[in-house]
Amino acid sequence: MNRFRILLKVLAVTLALAAPLYAYVTSKGLSSTNSIVQIKWANGAFPIRWQMNPAAGSNITGSRQQSDVVRESFQAWSAIPTATITFAEGPATAASVKPAYDGMNVITTNLTSSDWSALGVGSGVLAFTIFSWADRGGPGVVDSLGRAVSFAGQMTEADIAFNPAYEFSTEATVPSDKVDFQSVVTHEIGHFLGLDHSPIVASTMYWILDEGLSTPRTLWTDDIAGVSSIYPSASFSLKATLSGTVRTTANVAVYGAVVVAVNSTGQPVASAVTDPSGRYSISGLESGTYTVYAEPLDGPTGSANVSTLSEIFAGQTVNTNFTTRFR
Repeated sequence: MNRFRILLKVLAVTLALAAPLYAYVTSKGLSSTNSIVQIKWANGAFPIRWQMNPAAGSNITGSRQQSDVVRESFQAWSAIPTATITFAEGPATAASVKPAYDGMNVITTNLTSSDWSALGVGSGVLAFTIFSWADRGGPGVVDSLGRAVSFAGQMTEADIAFNPAYEFSTEATVPSDKVDFQSVVTHEIGHFLGLDHSPIVASTMYWILDEGLSTPRTLWTDDIAGVSSIYPSASFSLKATLSGTVRTTANVAVYGAVVVAVNSTGQPVASAVTDPSGRYSISGLESGTYTVYAEPLDGPTGSANVSTLSEIFAGQTVNTNFTTRFR
């Protein structure tokens, strides 16, 4: 019987206008053999079925039905042409999100404050995605429900819940004093698919969302590249990949550098974040000539906000004390 690990993913979105950067971070975990593995759904899991608890919390207001908004958010991800993502909406359910494994992918907004506290999620978190994944897989490996697990890192369940302490709006034009429900759902579906937080503030997967902002409803280029790298379609697989290592002048590997690829016209087109060995890999590039530069992962974003980095590379310190370098 396989063991499962439960990872908590919390909402993290804020928006600002910026040049397109693919600074996506995908969720990783440690297998039973202590190897770093990609956390993702098996190809055979698609279309992934999700279900909505129709009972809206009193903190969810607006003229649009919450189920319609959730449906639109799922459609935003499934419409990506460079990814093989499909969803299927299941029947409404009275099931809620709780720390138990039932094989259902449930979205609920009607938790009480006691329910939220029992989940052990911080009071400052707008919403979270809790998902189950296997730390081993292969012939004869099954989950607790008897379902086959093909590989270590295979995701088997994901639930999304909203903090009852915050006021959300389903309106097409979000009021300035409320949090945009659609932006939050769209962000959480990114976690649902295996994306971690992005250090790019214009990304849907950024880790802060201010009241009155609705731009995260629309996926940014790094969101699209990130999920396409996990579930690539044929068109994405034909694109180029740029990889390498970032080191200081003292030949010390730099962890947490944002590596940006700039094309021949001076346009930043893609980026990635280095691991503790200083390594990076940027996928989804068109053929061409690029200038590459590295800059610190600092400001409001650090390894603690990119949970994969802090969980997989525990005890490592992000290096923000180096100057931007071109090559």
